[in-house]
Amino acid sequence: MKHTTIKILSGAGLLLLSGCAMIPGSHLKGRSFSRQNVVSDQDLRNVNRIVIDSEVIKELRARPAAAETGTPLNGGGYVYRIGVGDILSIGVWDHPELTIPAAVQRTKDFDGFRVQSDGTITYAYAPKLPAAGKTVIELHKDLVEKLSEIIEEPQVDLKVVGFNSQKVYVAGEVKTPGVYPVTVVPLTLMDALNQAGGLNEKTANANGVFVLRRRNPANDGVVVDVYQLHAKNAVALVLASRFELQSQDIVYVTAASVSRWNRLIRQLVPLTAILDDTSSIEARGNIF
Repeated sequence: MKHTTIKILSGAGLLLLSGCAMIPGSHLKGRSFSRQNVVSDQDLRNVNRIVIDSEVIKELRARPAAAETGTPLNGGGYVYRIGVGDILSIGVWDHPELTIPAAVQRTKDFDGFRVQSDGTITYAYAPKLPAAGKTVIELHKDLVEKLSEIIEEPQVDLKVVGFNSQKVYVAGEVKTPGVYPVTVVPLTLMDALNQAGGLNEKTANANGVFVLRRRNPANDGVVVDVYQLHAKNAVALVLASRFELQSQDIVYVTAASVSRWNRLIRQLVPLTAILDDTSSIEARGNIF
């Protein structure tokens, strides 16, 4: 895999993101940002630029994703892990009273059981059951064990019906910039671009399709991995359909020349830090 470490040139001061859009096509809306959102030149020093090819995809599929992403890619096998804010549908065969809690009417606002901020769900006979970070199979097993104390051989149906915990952000020169959920089906780069309406034929630079993925700088000093897709290449469609995105990835399509790399990366990298602090961003609707 080819990696290029980009040295970001030092500027005169700190980069402060406000609620205004700073990048053409991104249309970022948010609350006012505090000093915690000021990104220094030191944070931007090392950025990995990686061209997406078959070797990169092969390596990513063989590499377990970080636990905090919630979407581990173990040997190419995709597993969705439940997160805070997800909504679960739970039913017990021959016990309709357990499908919807007593005195609760099914509406558009209630269609299941939401994973609370502490990572738990509350279900009949299973209060404060840990759910965040578990697969549907793992949570199903735990729920069956709890209900077995009350019901003989409970037949439980469990599935995720609201995917709210994991998101991918698509911005730049696409037709419909927005926030798109990561679900039980792997979300590829091709999927995300299609959901965003595809590239803007008039303004998009087909060779300027980037995926920004936040990294822990404590490991090797690298802040962000920036994957680049050369979409003008005929093979790009195949590569994009195999490149699986992770929660908090930013997909950005530029209209600027790729040669203006320093300017582009200085604008994009701070967004990954802001997305780590979800309290600083509007949680309702599209932010792009």
